[in-house]
Amino acid sequence: MAIAVVRLGGKAAFMGKLGDDEFGHMLAGILKENGVRGDDITFDEGARTALAFVTLRRQWTWRRILAALWGANGNGIIGKKTYLEGIISSIPTLGAGQSAFNIHFEWDGEMGIPGAFIIKNYMQVEFFLVSLTLEDIPNQGTMHFVCNSWVYNSKVYENDRIFFASQAIEDKRLFILDHHDVFLPFLRRINESKLAKSYATRTILLLKDDGTLKPLAIELSLPHPGQQNLGFYSKVILPANEGVESTIWLLAKAHVIVNDSCYHQLISHWLNTHAVIEPFVIATNRNLSVLHPVYKLLFPHYRDTMNINALARQSLINADGFIEQTFLGGKYAVEISSAFYKNWVFTDQALPADLIKRGMAIEDSSCPYGLRLVVEDYPYAVDGLEIWNAIKIWVQDYVSLYYATDDAVKKDHELQAWWKEVVEKGHGDLKDKAWWPKAHTREELIQSLIEILSRHASDEVYLGQRDNPNWTSDPRAIEAFKKFGKRLEEIETKISERNHDPKLRNRTGPAQLPYTVLLPTSETGLTFRGIPNSISI
Repeated sequence: MAIAVVRLGGKAAFMGKLGDDEFGHMLAGILKENGVRGDDITFDEGARTALAFVTLRRQWTWRRILAALWGANGNGIIGKKTYLEGIISSIPTLGAGQSAFNIHFEWDGEMGIPGAFIIKNYMQVEFFLVSLTLEDIPNQGTMHFVCNSWVYNSKVYENDRIFFASQAIEDKRLFILDHHDVFLPFLRRINESKLAKSYATRTILLLKDDGTLKPLAIELSLPHPGQQNLGFYSKVILPANEGVESTIWLLAKAHVIVNDSCYHQLISHWLNTHAVIEPFVIATNRNLSVLHPVYKLLFPHYRDTMNINALARQSLINADGFIEQTFLGGKYAVEISSAFYKNWVFTDQALPADLIKRGMAIEDSSCPYGLRLVVEDYPYAVDGLEIWNAIKIWVQDYVSLYYATDDAVKKDHELQAWWKEVVEKGHGDLKDKAWWPKAHTREELIQSLIEILSRHASDEVYLGQRDNPNWTSDPRAIEAFKKFGKRLEEIETKISERNHDPKLRNRTGPAQLPYTVLLPTSETGLTFRGIPNSISI
């Protein structure tokens, strides 16, 4: 079947960075390369712009990335190179010092909708790209790419510049996996060692119409070869199917995985579970009687946490230990965790708050749990919010048994001493942060307890279970706990049903392995399922 190829018309607006002397010097050099002496020509201001276009029109190359169509391997399709064509004398939206040019891309109906474009600058000087507007796209109309960014010489800065359609951002279809700022400050020292070499990575992903995410580009960054205060040097790697480029793309993905696994172990695992919970364990044992209702609530969730943390300091995160020998951070691994802790916020550890902060959910009272997920088929969020809500109901029921009013919370001296130590001693370097709850109301106590109970890693006793059925003599608390266990059983059934829904493609993935990480219970052995009752591995 013949495919009709059309030319998509567009306008590119930019600002140069040339004074008259710079312009004349640069222009003379270009003309000299083409056999014309620069001192043989004169031009006025109007001719200056036009002549600049004539000589520079092929100094920039443009290529589209078709975001709506994907090959068998899931990569975006990259179009042919094109160049600026003709200067536009006047556009109402042009600002002072801005110029606009026509540009055309080859396009056919089977290539999908442009989601991004790549630009290369072959000039010796940078220019400021304001925008690119594509017009009369069949079934789409006009697309705007708001750029507002400098584009530098491609030989000096080898990475391609990529700009994404404003509509994709507004529609929340672009996502970023960003490990850049976490690792970049340490890369110079890490790469000086003989054990590891790496980049700091950012990955741009697109939410496709089928609800799955696909990578569009990977940015690999290194510290500037000069001084630290000079910033960083980056290159952008694009998906490729064959040749050297496909191997480079594979290596770029490997660097992303290394960054991600290191982030998971040093920050998500060690810092955000083991390390930050330890002050709560210590303060609980120091200040709350074993008969105190909050002690009875929290105690099973502290099982073996201090023991495993002590063992970790002896053989895992110790100097020249397993973590330093095998993870990207090397001997700076704990320092990376410590640096990240400076930005740790207790209230952000709540799952709803975390999803909102990361832009993965929007507050919406009409949706379950008051949140609307940006990616509807997001297994961690869907399953996690159900479990979070079950924990919330359980804690609310339990706290209500012993604290009928806010005043009862404020007058509980053991409770107040416990919270004071958590904030002022356990997390003393953050004690003056305004985000700390005061533990003066029932709601503040409930929210704090929920966040403590949701910090888990692995164990043989699972959430909603107790190794001692007589953990309290209060039948009301036992009944509330049974209801909690029943809710978790219902959630487990729902998760299993969702895992068998063929429309939810993210629940199995290409490997067709169901998402079982948040199934509340597990059998013995390595099952990749089960929510533990405490942080003990």
